[in-house]
Amino acid sequence: MELKGHKGHHHRKGHAGGLQLHTTRKESFHLLIGLAVVESDDGTGKLIRTEMTPGMTFTVEPNCPHRFIALEDCLGVEGSNGVENDRVRLEPYYSVPVIGDGPGLPTTREVVST
Repeated sequence: MELKGHKGHHHRKGHAGGLQLHTTRKESFHLLIGLAVVESDDGTGKLIRTEMTPGMTFTVEPNCPHRFIALEDCLGVEGSNGVENDRVRLEPYYSVPVIGDGPGLPTTREVVST
C-alpha cells in the first residue's frame, strides 16, 4: 500500500472505536505500546477478535467491518491510502452495542450492503 495518510493514536484502557467499514479506504494499524483487540468480520457476517501486542500490524481492506478496542493504554500508528470521509457505522447491522468512552466518529456514507 502506498502510504498517503498517517497519524498517531493514543487510546486509554477501555477505549473502543466505532464498529465501521470504509468504502474505499485501506488502513493499517501498527501497535507500539499496550494490548488491544481488533474485531473484524471474517467474511461470514461474524465478528472475530484478533489480539494485538506491541510490534503487530493489522490491515483492514475496504468494506471490511472492524473496530479497535484498547485492553490497556495503547500507542500506535495508523497508515492509509489517504481516502477520508467514507465511514459507515455498523453497530445496528451486527446488533452490538457501542462500547468504551463514547459513540465514536459518525457515519459519513449512508449506503451499506452487508
